[in-house]
Amino acid sequence: MGMVVKIQNITQAYTQAKTKLERLIIANLPIEMQDKYPPDSLLLVEGPLYGIPKAHHLNKLNMETSMYDPCLLISKLGDDEFRLVGMQTDDILLICTEKFSRAVAAQLQEKDRSDSDYEVLNKRLIWQAQNPERGLRYVPLNLAKARIMVFTDGSFANNRDLTSQIGFLITMVNEDFSQQGRFVATGNILHWQSAKCKRVTQSVLASEVYGLTAGFDHAFTIASTAKMITSCLDLPAMPVIICMDSFSLYECLDKLGTTKEKHLMIDIMALCQSYEKHEIHEIHWIHGDDNPADAFTKSSPNKALRDLVDSNKLTVRVEGFVERTGSD
Repeated sequence: MGMVVKIQNITQAYTQAKTKLERLIIANLPIEMQDKYPPDSLLLVEGPLYGIPKAHHLNKLNMETSMYDPCLLISKLGDDEFRLVGMQTDDILLICTEKFSRAVAAQLQEKDRSDSDYEVLNKRLIWQAQNPERGLRYVPLNLAKARIMVFTDGSFANNRDLTSQIGFLITMVNEDFSQQGRFVATGNILHWQSAKCKRVTQSVLASEVYGLTAGFDHAFTIASTAKMITSCLDLPAMPVIICMDSFSLYECLDKLGTTKEKHLMIDIMALCQSYEKHEIHEIHWIHGDDNPADAFTKSSPNKALRDLVDSNKLTVRVEGFVERTGSD
């Protein structure tokens, strides 16, 4: 029948969300409120509200609700493109044709943009067109001494909707500790990510923790894959090194410092267990100006990422590190 099955997640338009809606949504006054306001008054919906996802499908995508379940939507009779949508809380199950699936994707990408957004985009496109040779270069490494090094960072409530931005950079490097209090990492960028944190962040520490957990999850996956390759070549496994510029997070991992945010304890304890199991080999607290992940969370970052991309080298000042004992 040429149908596709898709599962989607609603990140804002449900009552458990804590942030204001990003889209402009205007609603008519309900009957119960019409006598309290002037005629033809409208409501500006700023927060999550039940019915918003359903209204999108009813009005924009020409669907109607089932008499059996108001959260079961079916395409109207006579429409060429069949679709069936089931909703439960913040999850959507969609069965539809390819054409309708593309229409849904187009609707979801619509968002109000300001003039400054277009100016920033045009500036970036012009720079990209004028610098076609810019890109990542990869240099040979000594695999026997190579390490998977992940830099993480988080910025608390710095987005327009007051959400937090988290990011990380994963590299494969050879380290040079010939200089006191710092090391020079020579290597290649493997993966990076900059994303709006979908979890509720109530402090700077929370944004840093979520950035670290996301970065470590990806780094551990890459290290596990690399171990499968190096074991076939009779080479040692590449240890995972964590680098962060947050002293409060470093203290939580180094001294098992306590935090008043109970929802962070599970993440911190899981990271400590990963260190005990040698899934994390070393933890470094580094200088903020030497953290390349800073470029993924701030509008005015340091130059560490640029230096790494330009020369495949990065000088990192170490403020503190967790030292393993002989029994570890």
